[in-house]
Amino acid sequence: MFALSILLFHNFIYPSLTIYTGDDCDKCKYTANSLISGIHKSAGNNFEGGNSLWKEEHLGSYSVSEARSHDIIEGICSDVKHTVKCHEFLENIEHHLEDWWLKDFRNDTNKSEQHEEDLCVIRTKFCCHANFFGPLCNPCPLCYSLGGRCDGNGTRSGTGDCVCSDGYTGQLCDACDLKTHFQSQNESSLSCSRCHLSCSGNCSGPFSENRSACGSGWTSINSGDQYGCVDINECVDKPCNSSTQFCLNTPGSYKCISCHSSCNGCSGPTAVDCKSCAKGYQRGDGDVCEDINECNADGNICNGEAEICKNAIGSYTCDCKSGYSRSNNACVLNVKPDKGSETSDNVHTGRSVDGNCNLKIGNLYFNHFSEEL
Repeated sequence: MFALSILLFHNFIYPSLTIYTGDDCDKCKYTANSLISGIHKSAGNNFEGGNSLWKEEHLGSYSVSEARSHDIIEGICSDVKHTVKCHEFLENIEHHLEDWWLKDFRNDTNKSEQHEEDLCVIRTKFCCHANFFGPLCNPCPLCYSLGGRCDGNGTRSGTGDCVCSDGYTGQLCDACDLKTHFQSQNESSLSCSRCHLSCSGNCSGPFSENRSACGSGWTSINSGDQYGCVDINECVDKPCNSSTQFCLNTPGSYKCISCHSSCNGCSGPTAVDCKSCAKGYQRGDGDVCEDINECNADGNICNGEAEICKNAIGSYTCDCKSGYSRSNNACVLNVKPDKGSETSDNVHTGRSVDGNCNLKIGNLYFNHFSEEL
């Protein structure tokens, strides 16, 4: 037996490359594919340390040695996020990996390409063959060969129900959804292709002229060499808020997109696209609306003597200087209370303690430690 190293703190040391999630079938497939990848990466390697030629002569070829298998298995969980879970799963199936290496791979190294099926379907029974599903690996319905997939295909789970691809419908996904797709079929297969986005269902081909009716946001045209559905430009009717948004026409619809914060009306999303500048901005270099620094204006824009102006994007604030705080919309000096001043206690009880720890009751003072109290 060769030991399997469990590196409990590997995920705290090395960066995560793969999220190790899914059921046992998914984990088994990841393990099998990682093992095959390790075989390819280690091809041509030799025994490490000491006299490698002596080791080859006495221990056999490194290519099929237990040392190589140990090195490969030890690296299977090196690139996953949930390293501990990976090692726990790997430890549970280690004997299958060892048995496959010693009995199958040693005898025929080409068998590595069938390792996923051998490990996950035959040995561990975590998965089913393709087009089989469920605990007993029952056969999937034929939808997998048409326009759908079998729920649980290749796993020991799922219902086996057909899950139709986009545009396909029916119990076996063997028909097209004619509300959005058109059907083309030859002797061997069915193909459902999406109608042109301008069509309102029941189309006969992929182009606008193949429509039976035009969808919302489109209008029908049949004039000269033009035939089909033409996009309606909803922006002509100015559906957006012109002071804060601009209208962008899209196929069959439109979008109202916000102007840059410096704009009062715009034709695009940047400060260059402003029709006029918003309050607090003015035209600058390159016809761009730039912030006005109100604090640089002539005169003191803040009225109070203890106020200082601070510029903000598109505006400004009048803050109090250090040592002042705002009260009744004015900056007033912060005054620290005297140590000997009476506390609010005096208002309610007539008692207070001065800075010398003397208790005052009314107009009489008592030493705080006096036995008279």
